[in-house]
Amino acid sequence: MPSKLLNLVLTIIALCCVGAPMSFAQAQTSEAVEDFARGKSLYLEQAYEHYGVRKSELQSTVKRGIELYTKNDMINQAYAFLKKRREGVNVDEIEAVIVDMHDNKNVVHFLGKDVTGGVKGVFGVEITNKRLTYVHFPKVPEYLERMYKVYTLANRSVKGPCELDYNMIVIQEGQEYLAYNVVAEPHNQSMILGGHFLLRISEDPKTKKFKIDEYRPYDTMCVPISRSMVDKEGRISINYAAKPNEIHSFLTMQYEQPIQINTGTSKWVVRRGLVSRIP
Repeated sequence: MPSKLLNLVLTIIALCCVGAPMSFAQAQTSEAVEDFARGKSLYLEQAYEHYGVRKSELQSTVKRGIELYTKNDMINQAYAFLKKRREGVNVDEIEAVIVDMHDNKNVVHFLGKDVTGGVKGVFGVEITNKRLTYVHFPKVPEYLERMYKVYTLANRSVKGPCELDYNMIVIQEGQEYLAYNVVAEPHNQSMILGGHFLLRISEDPKTKKFKIDEYRPYDTMCVPISRSMVDKEGRISINYAAKPNEIHSFLTMQYEQPIQINTGTSKWVVRRGLVSRIP
């Protein structure tokens, strides 16, 4: 085939392919790429660098603790912003609060039911550095609808024992959802370790309804520990039978208080979210 004719044929094929509809396999790949992109937060990646996660042991635990602290703080900021601008907003309509972090976007969605029984955005706050901006999403995307269902299921299922304010934080992890119940605001004089829960939630493939696969209380003790009861290193010592978890990491950031954990076989210190073993 002459070179000019070959080039013409290749050009026509290329143009046809651009406008061609995606196959089912291509669509699945596209959705997977979109899900991956949505799950990547540049803000969190910067936070991991800022806190020095690479220097810590149990890095996945530490990353989750930092994520919980960051999202909890964003929820509190968004609530304060809503309180200032609540004119025209029916707060009684709010049934779920979802933090959506992907790329360089950080949005806190206050969601509720619309008149048809679907999900609507009641209020939205975009957080960029320390600047908060009102945003409105007339149509809630499907992935947020799913997180709304997870949130409401977890929220009505948690029976927290402690008289504190807690925030529910929903995180998608693959095909599973994690709903963490964490203390919203720290006390000034004392530290309460209890009331934190993790619910693992998935969708039943047959009924298409969400179900709780695991209900894990981290600690049910609501006895406040005085922040003046610290050792010479400024740490509060507690006895646990297991190694540090993400709630310990979260609490040391939330209370700005380091913790020493005695497992019986080893000792750990958690400071500003980071975990290290004591020799």
